[in-house]
Amino acid sequence: MMEELPKYLDTRYLAEQIGPLSGVISSDRLQRIGPPYSAVRPVMVRLDILQDDSRIRLGGKISTQLTATCQRCLNDMDIAIDKKIDVLLCESTDIQTSSRIENDDVLIIDQGKIDIEQLVEDELMLSCPMIPLHEDMLCSRSEIKTSKKDIDLAKPFAELADLIRRGETKTSDR
Repeated sequence: MMEELPKYLDTRYLAEQIGPLSGVISSDRLQRIGPPYSAVRPVMVRLDILQDDSRIRLGGKISTQLTATCQRCLNDMDIAIDKKIDVLLCESTDIQTSSRIENDDVLIIDQGKIDIEQLVEDELMLSCPMIPLHEDMLCSRSEIKTSKKDIDLAKPFAELADLIRRGETKTSDR
């Protein structure tokens, strides 16, 4: 079993770390993931720490499974997420002075600490589809085949013409 990751990672420790850092974040720690999605399994996190011209680059992968309600058939569905990460770590003071970070995804760190929960939640939310839908073949709603004969359409104003005619005959009789 993998070890639970702490909320914050110290960049000084990461700079000395050799090789990948792996761990999990339990689903109950992911507070910002909300409806229509819910985290049901722990998030597997693998981070690779790389030195890049006196900067620390964080790469790796996040894997988990979320559940959501399909907006077509309203049944529960599973969404597997495997997201690759590649960010450059920068202190908030370095952001304004460095011109090299324009083409990189940047994670701003505060006082040498990375909020790993926030990073994972952000990446998960960005990986979720905007509207959760089953694939057409898997959606139970698409299996229902109906013809025009089978559909009894409600016509709320169908009797209005009869009411108007009856009203006209009553007023013309007077």
